[in-house]
This record gives sequence, C-alpha cells and structure tokens, in this order.
Amino acid sequence: MLKGLRALGTLPALHKRILVYAGEPSFRTEDGIHVWAIGELLENVANGTLWD
Repeated sequence: MLKGLRALGTLPALHKRILVYAGEPSFRTEDGIHVWAIGELLENVANGTLWD
C-alpha cells in the first residue's frame, strides 16, 4: 500500500506523505509516511493543522 508514497518521497517540494485508513491506530513509518486513522485526518482538517 505504501509503494506509491515511498516513490514520491524524493520529490523536492513534498511536505508530507499521508495514508488514511479506516482502522486504528495512527502511526508513522520508519521512512516518514504518516498512516492516519480517519479520525486523525478529520481532526487535523478541522484544526487547520493538516500540513504542520
């Protein structure tokens, strides 16, 4: 599932790589991909902190 996000990791203007899923918990992979439960995505959007 992360193959495409890993391939994008070398783009110079990339700020954050996020995979959203319906499970729990949220975590971050060793190579910096954020894997978020849907609730965490919604919280970040509501708080305006999606790209912080």
